[in-house]
Amino acid sequence: MNRLNEHSWIEICRFLGPMDILNLLLSLNFFKAIFSSSATLIRKFTLFLDERNFHEVFKNQSLLSIKFKNLSINCAAIDPKNVSIILRTYKNSIDNLSLSNVQSYEIISNCFYNFCYLKSLSLENCMVCVDKVNPLLLIKPLKSILFHNCDENVIKSFENQVNIEKVTICSYKYTYNGFPHDEFNNLLEKLTNLSHLVLDGDGTSSYFDVNRFPFKVKILETTSITFNFYVGLINSRIDFLKSQLGFLKELTIHKLPFDFDGNEFLKFIIEEMQLTKFYYGKIPLILKGTKQEIKEFSATETQVKSAFEMFRQFGSIRKFSLILSNIDICSDEIENVINPDTELFNNLEEFKLIDKSELRGLFGVFLGLYQKLINIKKLTFDTQDKNIEVILEESLPYMRNLKEICLTSNIPNAKSRFEIIKKLVGSLKKLIVPKDLIPIAQQVFEDQIEILEICY
Repeated sequence: MNRLNEHSWIEICRFLGPMDILNLLLSLNFFKAIFSSSATLIRKFTLFLDERNFHEVFKNQSLLSIKFKNLSINCAAIDPKNVSIILRTYKNSIDNLSLSNVQSYEIISNCFYNFCYLKSLSLENCMVCVDKVNPLLLIKPLKSILFHNCDENVIKSFENQVNIEKVTICSYKYTYNGFPHDEFNNLLEKLTNLSHLVLDGDGTSSYFDVNRFPFKVKILETTSITFNFYVGLINSRIDFLKSQLGFLKELTIHKLPFDFDGNEFLKFIIEEMQLTKFYYGKIPLILKGTKQEIKEFSATETQVKSAFEMFRQFGSIRKFSLILSNIDICSDEIENVINPDTELFNNLEEFKLIDKSELRGLFGVFLGLYQKLINIKKLTFDTQDKNIEVILEESLPYMRNLKEICLTSNIPNAKSRFEIIKKLVGSLKKLIVPKDLIPIAQQVFEDQIEILEICY
């Protein structure tokens, strides 16, 4: 192994985790020599330190001489004095620093007394109790900062970092108080070079219900762009988009706008925002200012109006998946959306329904939608709803071109379901069902169609 060249070790390290690489550094002198002379390996590796390995690393003098670029410290059980030692040791090399479980303001302050080349900083679970927060010293190279579950004192500390271009805030707990909105706004107002904002997690979506947006960004990535925790705010929900009109050029959302004005959000984004790029997850909706051809997408019952708007905006959609959850939403409101006549779904060829609504029984609520799928060729009903036979009877006559059906249901009376399908779908070529129901399906259909087992 000691004869392997740098390129070979780079390839090997692609399959190793940070702790695996650190163990090699601690145990193999020849690997340490290769590593310390390889800018590629150093750039790709993150040195992770916690209470388990701190002393082992810091008694290895040759390891301390390596100029690491990426450093991550879990401060939970490390003495603050030792954290300060770590920061002083690597102050002249680290570009990217991650700190977690910080409870001392002094530790955060030390970053800015010691790090002269820091480009990005990530803070997770950092809660510091101080009577007064003094903004930290400016580090000119610092361009990016991430806050994950950090309190207002931590956020206030960075108001002097005017060179920051990208701010990320993470909160994965769905709550109106996912993070301190006012302090966050005060910070962004002072970051005059800010151009890129990332709001990651359902807990950040509440931000769009505030009434002040004291910044302009060119790039926004967000899990969601609607929240509507209070019904009374429904008329102001588009204010954020209006505040960025003419400035925002690149937008990524990972969830469609939801509730019963989600279509207005989506329509405004596509038709009014004049975006250069607009992504729904990894699906490009707009590129170079031009709407793209969208072949498929998915939505939930809370995004039903947005889903309809997607079909209005993109006539190229051929495949659609609807995911029903157990979120509390008014069934009457859904029916008001889906029951009116429409030709929006005439080009749709594949429809898949994944029913996770459990006792809420939303499967039947969407009957009005199923009856509009007149040209689909492939239908999937992934449900255990006891009303499956009624829905099949009421919806299959509308699906005149149906060639393939996939049913996951294994509730009693399977033969009855298959007889309904045989009677109502003369064009059927393929039926996909659970393994234990294949003999029953074969008995009903004999050799008329292909019968396959569901592959989960």
